[in-house]
Amino acid sequence: MKYRIYPPIGFARVGNSNEFFIASESLGSPGLELRADGTESPVTEYKDSSKNTKRQAARFRIFAFNDDGSPGTPFALPSSARIEWTVRMVNKKDAVVRTGTPPAPPAPGVRFRPTTESGMENRIIDSGARTIVGLGAAPVPLVGNYRGTEVTLGELRTDSAGRLIVLGGAGVSRLLPGAPPSSGNFFTNRGWFDDVGDGSVTARIVFADNSEVAPEPAWVVSCPPDFAPAVRGVVTLLDLMRDVAYTSGWLQLPAKPSFEADIKPILERANALQWVNDLADWPAVPTKGDALEKPFADAASVAARAAAERAILDVEMKADGSTGLLSHTDTPYTKFVITEWQKKCLAKWVAGEFLPGTPAAPAASDELTRATLEATVGQTLYPGIEVGVIARDASIYSTPFDFRLSHSQIQPGDMTALMALPWQADFWACDSNWWPSQRPNDVNLVDGQRDSWMRADPSDLEDFVQKVMKLGVVQEAVDATGERTMREAGSAF
Repeated sequence: MKYRIYPPIGFARVGNSNEFFIASESLGSPGLELRADGTESPVTEYKDSSKNTKRQAARFRIFAFNDDGSPGTPFALPSSARIEWTVRMVNKKDAVVRTGTPPAPPAPGVRFRPTTESGMENRIIDSGARTIVGLGAAPVPLVGNYRGTEVTLGELRTDSAGRLIVLGGAGVSRLLPGAPPSSGNFFTNRGWFDDVGDGSVTARIVFADNSEVAPEPAWVVSCPPDFAPAVRGVVTLLDLMRDVAYTSGWLQLPAKPSFEADIKPILERANALQWVNDLADWPAVPTKGDALEKPFADAASVAARAAAERAILDVEMKADGSTGLLSHTDTPYTKFVITEWQKKCLAKWVAGEFLPGTPAAPAASDELTRATLEATVGQTLYPGIEVGVIARDASIYSTPFDFRLSHSQIQPGDMTALMALPWQADFWACDSNWWPSQRPNDVNLVDGQRDSWMRADPSDLEDFVQKVMKLGVVQEAVDATGERTMREAGSAF
């Protein structure tokens, strides 16, 4: 019997509310609220009654496998056994070597790791290894230190079934007294610290006879809030990591991609960006129609699919209507680019080489992995929302590939080390030139009007740090005609 922790990578999101919800664990789920009686229900509000932003928790569990080829089943903890969960969370953002702009992605086969700058070791915020045991255990804080100042990176809990819950911090970012003022750069502001980070998730199962087993470990990333959870990135970290595996020869492209699983998500995500960005191209991406969903070989059907493909690829070519979509700088790296895996699946779809209908349900462990990674952004990683360009380095992954990071290849804090410092700086700088869903540009208000998401009009970075958690969350809604729409909710402005 083999044991593995799932998801292989979990994402906790910071928030200034005492309330939290569990990240999406199944396809199509918005996430889960935990009731006091231990029952769960889909999350409906991402702000609390005071309009504070709820934290998103990452929940981990163990699956048991009879062999490497089995789908696995959730591990049922015997009453006489226990699971000892251990997490180490690290933020090394102000301790590593930084240039004025985010790093370029590593070339294939080139190892990419952040490097601690000499003399900056006291800027590494390290919780140390923290362990929690039992069902519904009391919270265990993840606390580190930045130049003599205590910083809480989050906390550990367990639910009534003994599954691990990891919460991120409160979204606190500070510039210590006496430090130089912020540079105004969205990437590097020396002297700042924040409370995001990443690190290892390990477990030890101890049975009644005192025998024990260590499941294959996982990783957790604490990252900024998702202010538009119902809108997904066209390219997610699932897409990016799958592409890394494909180009490394670990995964093979399906002979016939599934329309529902491989094609429709690309179309729907591109179309849905109309709810967070005013670029005219998003609504033009079609999402329904027999010609799109069924592999008809007639010329009209092929032309319809080719036009839809073109609508996706055309967006790649534009920036503010001209030379490269919504990029900080006009380079291939900072433009919106779908992956080779996605492009090849689209090409097969256009040619009619795809499977219609509902695909077979994935194994529970695979669905948990996919649901977790699909709620992230995988382009352009300049510097990224959840993780940076280190995700493109094939050497960080375990093999056989299952989206799992190798604990022998990376250290806690590596995945977030070269993210924006502080994280709010990237959100502040991208008021009108960004496309991922987590940080909206333009939103529908409750009264039906369209306006900028960042109506707080911050005067500088320090001001925005104080205001960002008051901004609204784009959620699904139904308009006056009964049509599905999305609008901002919970804004304090």
